[in-house]
This record gives sequence, C-alpha cells and structure tokens, in this order.
Amino acid sequence: MIDKGRYKLVLILLGLLAITDLIAQLPDKKRLSYGGSIIPVINVHTSQMNPPKPMSICCPFFTEGKGLGYDVSVFGTYAIQYNHGIQASFGYRNLQANTYANQELIINKQNEKGFVQSSLESDLSIIYFQLLYNYTLLHRLEASLGLNVGINSSKNYTYKEELVNQTIVFDNGTTIRNVSSGALAGINPRYFGGVIGLSYGIPLFSNHLFIKPTIQYTYGLRPIQYNVNWYANSLVVGLNWEFKPNGEIERPVSIEIPTYPDIIVDSSHLQIIQNQSRIINTYSTIFEYPMLHDLYSSIFKSCNSDTLLTNDTYTDNGSYYYSNILDTLSKRLTQFPHTKLRLGISPDIYLDSHSLSSCLEYHHIPSNRIQYELLPVTTFPQGVVCRILSDELSKPFISVKNDTLVINPKLSFRCIGKDSDSIQWGIYDQKTKTVIVKGEGITNADIVINEIPKSFKKGKLRTIYKNRNGNSIIETDVLISDSIVSIYDSIPIESGVLFDIDSDSIIENQIHSLQLLQARLSIKDSLTIEAFTDLTGDINHNMLLAEKRAKRIIQYFPGIHTDIILSPLKKRNSGLEEYQKAYNRIVIITRKKP
Repeated sequence: MIDKGRYKLVLILLGLLAITDLIAQLPDKKRLSYGGSIIPVINVHTSQMNPPKPMSICCPFFTEGKGLGYDVSVFGTYAIQYNHGIQASFGYRNLQANTYANQELIINKQNEKGFVQSSLESDLSIIYFQLLYNYTLLHRLEASLGLNVGINSSKNYTYKEELVNQTIVFDNGTTIRNVSSGALAGINPRYFGGVIGLSYGIPLFSNHLFIKPTIQYTYGLRPIQYNVNWYANSLVVGLNWEFKPNGEIERPVSIEIPTYPDIIVDSSHLQIIQNQSRIINTYSTIFEYPMLHDLYSSIFKSCNSDTLLTNDTYTDNGSYYYSNILDTLSKRLTQFPHTKLRLGISPDIYLDSHSLSSCLEYHHIPSNRIQYELLPVTTFPQGVVCRILSDELSKPFISVKNDTLVINPKLSFRCIGKDSDSIQWGIYDQKTKTVIVKGEGITNADIVINEIPKSFKKGKLRTIYKNRNGNSIIETDVLISDSIVSIYDSIPIESGVLFDIDSDSIIENQIHSLQLLQARLSIKDSLTIEAFTDLTGDINHNMLLAEKRAKRIIQYFPGIHTDIILSPLKKRNSGLEEYQKAYNRIVIITRKKP
C-alpha cells in the first residue's frame, strides 16, 4: 500500500519553499501571464473493490480501468524570478472510467458455466482548482509540481454483465444480464491529487503569444468512493495557449556585482553616442487685460484706514495680479525706475493734492515719482478723481501659463572591439547604488536605451565583454545632460479694451495694444468679440452702446473672422464701488486657435 501521507508532506514542503522564495529579490517586471486550454485526458483508474453501491451483484472484483475524457481550464501565472513561478488554474475535467472484471460462473438453470465480463462505465467529473510551482529547466521548457483540489460534479454509471462465450445464454435468453444505470452512491464530494508536468513554449508572431505542448500527470491522493481503494489518475496530453502582456522574461544579466575579469582587453572601449534628456517648456499667454486708466474717488476713500484697499483678485477683473490699482502702479514704477507717474487731475482735486500724495505714498508710490497735470473739469466723468497719463504704467495685465514636458532620457553607446562578440551591459545609478536597466548586445553595434528613469542624472555604464578568450569588465562614466526647448505663444487667448462711461471711443494706449495684437494674428485665426456695458441706463440704449463698442473693435482686425456677442446685462465685475463698475465697460476679445 502506498503511503499517501508522505506524498502530502512532500507537496506541502515544496509549496512552503515556493512561498518563501516570494520574499527574494524580484529583478524583472514582466511577471504576469495567462491562458487556457481544451485538452483530451486519458484517465487511469486503480481499485481493489467489488461493484460499488448501489449495485449488489456478487463477486466481480475490479482492479483497474481506463477512460478518455477532456479538460477545459483557464490559468494565470506569476513569475517569481526569470526561471520559476506560481501558476493557478481553474477548470473542469472529465474522469470517465471503463472498468472490467472477468470470472467463470454458472450462468443458467442448466448449470452451464461460462466466462462473464462485468463492465462498469462511470462518467465522473470534477470542477477543480490547481496550484503549480513551475521551474524552467531550459529556455522555454518548464517542469511543474503541485496540487489539484476539486469538487465532484457528476457521478453517473452504467453496469452490465456479458457472456464472453456466445454458444450459451443466460436464463433471460440473451448474452447480457444485470443491466443498471444511475448515480453512484458514496462518492467523495472532494477530489485531491498531486500533479507533475512538463511543457514547452513556442512563440507565435511575437514574444507575447505562445502555444505550449503540455504533458501532465495527476495522481489521485484521495479515493473516489468511501471505504474502497478506488483512485482516479489523469494523463493530460495536448496544447495550452499562454499570453504574456509584457513579453517573455529573459534570463537576467549578472551585471550588478560583476565577476573579476579573466583577461583585460585594452583595445575595447565604450563610446557614448547620445546622452540627453529633453525638456520642453511651453509658454502660453492666457489673457491680456487693460488696466483701468480712470482713478475713482472710491479707490482713495480708505487710504487713512488701518487696512489696505484690497479686493478679491478673482472677482476684480482687470487687476488679476495685484489687489489694488494703486499697488499695480507701485509695482510698475519698480519695473520702470526712470518713469514718472503722470496723473491728470481737475483744478478742484489739485487744491488737495497733498491728501492725494499721502494716499499714494501709503501704497508705496513716493511723491517724487508723481507728476500732476491739470485737465479741464469736463474731461472727467462723475466720480473720477484723476486719470493715468503714463502709457508705460498703464500697460495691460498679462498672464502666462508654463507647461513643462520632460521626455525620458535617451542613452546610446557602442562597445568597440575587434569582432562581433556578445556583451552584457547595465546602467549603474550612483545615487541609488543600483543597476536601473540592463540588457545584452554585441560589439561594434549601436545600442539604444529608452527605459532610463527621468530621475537618473549621473552614473556608470558597465559592460561584461565576452570573447573567445574570456571575459573583461569595462566601465565609463555617464552624465545625462538636459536639452531645453522653449516654445512661446505670445498671442493672448483673451484680451480686452476698456471704455469711458457711455462712450465707444478707444483711448490712445489701448489702440496701440489692439494694433500689436492684430499684427500677431494670422488669417487662420478667428475671434469672438463680446461687448459689455455697466448696468446704468436704459437696456435698449445699452444694447446699442455694446454694439457700437464691438464694431469699433472689429475695424482693427480686417480679414479676420469675427463673431459678435452683445452682453449689456452680464456683469464682468460684481463690485459696488465705482472703479469696480468701470470694469463692466469692457469688450473682451477671445482668440480661437486654428
């Protein structure tokens, strides 16, 4: 009798060894693969039993049987290292058996004797889960060892006795008796077996899809039926298919800790061909908005308070960068240190210019940088204190977006030698103290490496040079240099023009901005012109005013396709102060990229 316990112990120990190896170094990334099969199965049954229940026929003794079935399965494989891994399968297997027993019996009332063949045909099947440990003996040749655990899903049988000598008959006048069929009683619900196998992968079209001729033997470790020694073993011979999404795993190059060279070949050296990382900077002008040239009394009213005049930079359209127009002027004066702040003021305000200067100094605008110019009272709308006359200081706000694209470093090299000998190479990162990428090649051929991490900047290129006389190690320093390319799109996606109250006239410095914008556009560009008004005045009047403002802008873009949107009821700025309301008297120019 075979000691089944020993087999179980050996299989458990092998499984523990495989699981322990999971914590070993995992040098490769191409781990997962999956596949399936529909394969014929030769079933070999061994037994020492009389006919199983529910049959009660006397005395035939079955010892062995055979049957032809099939196996349908899917599987997934996880490679622990390049030469071994774990495979899990789920499938359905037919365990059909044709079992025979021959004996000489008295077969009728005349006491005639004849040889009677008892045949038991069982249609057993299991739904199983199979766990295998695969080891690569040679390139693409795998040996397997593991366990098969299943649940019986079918247990039908057919039994009959048939005379081998056809010259006599049974009492029923025929050569066949005791025919019965049904479901076998006492069948173990769980199947348990040990598995060994051998397979070879044949690539199709590429190193991703493989056909695998497979031979696999499953040895039953648990009887099929209770209280009898009936075991079912299976021999699977056929073809599996396997798909490896990331390609075939290759034997790793032992480049991390190179062996001492057998000889040193002085004539061989490494030539770096390319070692650059490309960085692309794209600068896009998002908007170019005009600055309010009229300074309203509301801007200055809180100059003597304890808080600065600040507004939400996202709602105060037109001054996105600075919290207040006066702070904007302060920063502009820093940019133009030799420029005076020319302010046009009415005679009434001129008499109180000291208070005005104090307010400006509060916003870091020194009095020696201010130049006042008297203007007629009629030139100022209601609520306007003064007007900025310095074109340089009232330039539009410009917002630029910077997108940076870093392309993986590329490194190519050539190992110079006398012949076309093979080499193993690796890139050693001095920062992480590891080999980050490796491979194989031949001398005197360009080797291009495209899988270098973006973080790699400095290290060594190490090769093991194999030739007919032995091996030698060659190293050279590698430094990745950055190739920076900058692309500028200076044409704003959105621009604007501010108007005086109840006016469609454009002031001089904004005309210059429109002319610059028009010069940068091409015939392929198209524009959307959206005209706004403040909410004072009649709706019909504001609609007509918005239309006039839009048409005034269009005349500066001849030959460019433009669409007009009139928005006299739409607020650009929801503030209640006069200078905030002034930002609603604007025309927005939006460029559609070709």
